Amino acid sequence: MTACESHQNPDIYFREGNYTAARQIWKVQAENGDPIAQQKLGMLYYLGLGVDKDFSKSFEWYRLSAKSGNAQAQWNLGSMYASGLGVEENLMLAYGWFYHADLNGNQQAKDYMEYLGVKITPNQMMKAKELINAELHP
Repeated sequence: MTACESHQNPDIYFREGNYTAARQIWKVQAENGDPIAQQKLGMLYYLGLGVDKDFSKSFEWYRLSAKSGNAQAQWNLGSMYASGLGVEENLMLAYGWFYHADLNGNQQAKDYMEYLGVKITPNQMMKAKELINAELHP
């Protein structure tokens, strides 16, 4: 790979530990509606890589990505709701996001749904699916 190619690919910057350069490219892509870039920008804010750690900003970027059907971002939102990071803890909404992440192919989501399934009622599970579906398909 040439030096020119690496300057165009934020994933390479990220792997090299140049989080600021990766963030700059992902931010432009994310603002232009790229759900993968939105998810990755959310990850940078969540972990505090190249930016100050900010769970609220992370949540907002994950949310934008999740609404486009990004299963990883949907799982991340479920995790944030389950732990109360960047948003008020809400196990029902966590379940709903894990459910949709599972539908979209996230392999970890089913385990988290089973874990939350003993903490919320079947009615809450159904309501969670409806709420998130309404957010995804307004």
